[in-house]
Amino acid sequence: MMFLGAMAEVPFLILGNKMVKRFGVAKVMMAAGTVTGIRWLLLYLISNPILAIAVNLLNGFSFMGFHYSMTMFLDTNVPKDLKSTGHSVNSFITTFFSRIVFGYIGGLASDAFGTDNMMLVSGIVTLTGVIAFTIWLSRIERVTDKKYLTA
Repeated sequence: MMFLGAMAEVPFLILGNKMVKRFGVAKVMMAAGTVTGIRWLLLYLISNPILAIAVNLLNGFSFMGFHYSMTMFLDTNVPKDLKSTGHSVNSFITTFFSRIVFGYIGGLASDAFGTDNMMLVSGIVTLTGVIAFTIWLSRIERVTDKKYLTA
């Protein structure tokens, strides 16, 4: 499953730059978040191992789409002299917090409440985050000249 998930990233690596140029970093990032939320919800709903492997193919777009978009966002929005720091902070946060801290907390929660329930919670939290992010970007667009969601 891990191999197939990693291989599912290859099409995004080939097409990611075209997608970002066409739709913009924010839209690709939000699409990746939406796909991630849907993936968690589908993993909550299904019990067939073959279907679970198939659903995890969505990881190719969700994981790589988010990380590629974040890298592009930092590259275009952070001043040149702070780009290295911005990428380092992003790497630290995504590695330390998401994998170490929340991986541990998620494992404890999964043991306490069940893996299926944690998939449901993860899906709801992720989709709620995408909605909040969309609202936040819409408000930024209204008060600044930056265009994240509109062409």
